Amino acid sequence: MRWGKWASNNADMGDSTVAWLKQQHPEFKPTRILDMGCAVGHSTLPYVSGFEDAEVHAIDVAAPMLRYAHARASSKGLAGALFSAKRRDSPTLRTTPLTLVVSHILLHETSSAAIKNM
Repeated sequence: MRWGKWASNNADMGDSTVAWLKQQHPEFKPTRILDMGCAVGHSTLPYVSGFEDAEVHAIDVAAPMLRYAHARASSKGLAGALFSAKRRDSPTLRTTPLTLVVSHILLHETSSAAIKNM
């Protein structure tokens, strides 16, 4: 993989990942996306705009960050993401299939025990 190319053309991790997926796997059309540890949604929004037909779920344990993420998405006209204060092991996320699961800068904030549960 040539990550340097993607990082230099796209400032954001979500933008880089969406660009890579679209170029390397143009047939891939995710229908349900989960962004784990979305914080303020900076990396979430490229999935909303890049895969317009997908249902995008963004989760984080910090409710204030999620409120900001929702307001930020709305102000950019990208209110399609469903921001919620859930954990990955939430029953609603376990019962419906996801076609893409992403996480940008999550693991450095997570304990070893929590990583195993995810």
